[in-house]
Amino acid sequence: MYYVDRLNYQGETSASKIPSYTRLDTGLQWKIRGGLEMSAVGQNLLQGHHLEFLGSLGSVQSSEIKRSAYVKFVWTFR
Repeated sequence: MYYVDRLNYQGETSASKIPSYTRLDTGLQWKIRGGLEMSAVGQNLLQGHHLEFLGSLGSVQSSEIKRSAYVKFVWTFR
């Protein structure tokens, strides 16, 4: 879990602010048996999305981070 304070941004047209946010990421890993593991990961779990960056008039796109989750299986052969 981490907190990011409000950020000031000086765009080409005006000054604006990126709001503060708190982000929580977590994961769980389970060794099912020798050579087989499963991981479940959740990211940005406290909010549906948050803004991290404002782009300047077309040169760079603004970056909005959405809530996400995934499951991963790893099978290793010996």
